[in-house]
Amino acid sequence: MKSNTFIVLLVLFVTSLSVASISAVASDYTLGIFGNANMDDTINEDDIAYVEGIIEGTNEETEFADANNDREIDEGDIAQIEAIINGEEK
Repeated sequence: MKSNTFIVLLVLFVTSLSVASISAVASDYTLGIFGNANMDDTINEDDIAYVEGIIEGTNEETEFADANNDREIDEGDIAQIEAIINGEEK
């Protein structure tokens, strides 16, 4: 009986470690879509403000700030983020 209890406890321990590691990975997740300029989990007005800051030189460029993927961060990216927000992106 002791070995069965040990096995059950071992399985519970391993399961709890798996759940904890999945939660840790999920909390480090960044939405990987062009237009997610501020690197959070949504594309919204905050991303437009962040791109405006990049254009003005007050914010640093991020991986997804180039919303229209033309290798320049400019007003075209703001227009693309607005299109994404409005559901009109191409």
